Amino acid sequence: MMTTTNALGFMLLGLGMFFAPAEAAAFFPVDAGDGSSTSALWLELMGPSNFLLGLVVVAHNETVRLRAAIETWHPRGQMFDLAEVRWAIPSSLYAGSIHWTPEELAA
Repeated sequence: MMTTTNALGFMLLGLGMFFAPAEAAAFFPVDAGDGSSTSALWLELMGPSNFLLGLVVVAHNETVRLRAAIETWHPRGQMFDLAEVRWAIPSSLYAGSIHWTPEELAA
């Protein structure tokens, strides 16, 4: 079975295969009758195939792992405590702690 790490490597290999003919065109000489390179065409076909296969395997492996984690989680037995928050803003800057006088409101 292919692991997630192997599948990610497969995806990177597929990207490399797809972009290799464009980035290193000198290594892919024209050898077909229509002016194209058969090795470049092969890499441009197999690159996305490798990438897609790797993507499917990563999605499958991570979906299985996530499903197992969700099925073993039991939130009803846990008590969640609220953390005590210490505010970094002085209380004089809170809108509720300012006592406006009628003269200050009129200004």
